[in-house]
Amino acid sequence: MKKVDYNIEFAHIYVNEAMTNEHYTAAALAQKEIQDLKSAGKSVVTSVLIDDYNPTESILNVKKFIEELESVGVTPDYIVMESALASYRDIALSEMNGKVKKMYSKYLEKNEKCPCSFLVAIWHLLRLGALDNTQFISETSRKPFSAENVITILPERYRGIEKRALDIIKSTKFAPLATKTNYIYF
Repeated sequence: MKKVDYNIEFAHIYVNEAMTNEHYTAAALAQKEIQDLKSAGKSVVTSVLIDDYNPTESILNVKKFIEELESVGVTPDYIVMESALASYRDIALSEMNGKVKKMYSKYLEKNEKCPCSFLVAIWHLLRLGALDNTQFISETSRKPFSAENVITILPERYRGIEKRALDIIKSTKFAPLATKTNYIYF
């Protein structure tokens, strides 16, 4: 499977919200990071994760959201709906070990819904090509989805969730990939 050097996620949004300054900030940071990486000779693919898994209502016009990102100079190569990540639940759980596996198994059994940190771990593993990600690959896209490294651009308030996601990855046979997961917080 061909990989690019970096898969950059930016402008994470929920279907029950509209574009805000946060998303513009993430797009500006992504644009700078893309330029820096390309100047260094690195290949880049961009992705946006849209949370349609947790919200109960939807007001987001995805097409307009993507058009707005394009208008500020960053066109996502891939748009992935978070609900698609839940289909990897059993695969991800089977890869986990020890206390972390027990904790998430209990949570999933009790709540019948994946917690954010669990879905984020799946998201990183998909972007790194550790899990089969062919369902996300568009026939029209010329860029691979998988990358050697991932960069996630998020507001500071997501740091705790991302730390728990890395703990999940570290509890799997994919533990070495945790070092290939990078963040830009703002």
